[in-house]
Amino acid sequence: MKMKIIEIKKGRFRRENISLGFQILVDTETGVQYLTSNNKWATVLLNVDGKPLIDNSYRTEEKQ
Repeated sequence: MKMKIIEIKKGRFRRENISLGFQILVDTETGVQYLTSNNKWATVLLNVDGKPLIDNSYRTEEKQ
């Protein structure tokens, strides 16, 4: 299976360092969170229902 490379818009993602080279990327347009390691790969984080995990701060901004 060939992986698709996605070009990331500058400033679209907010980075949160967690530990040992791992980061959480938060898409500032959708609020979806991704786990990444040294920017070599990224995977979407899922909630208990199997849907993309949305950052809580995005949810509050979206309602205003």
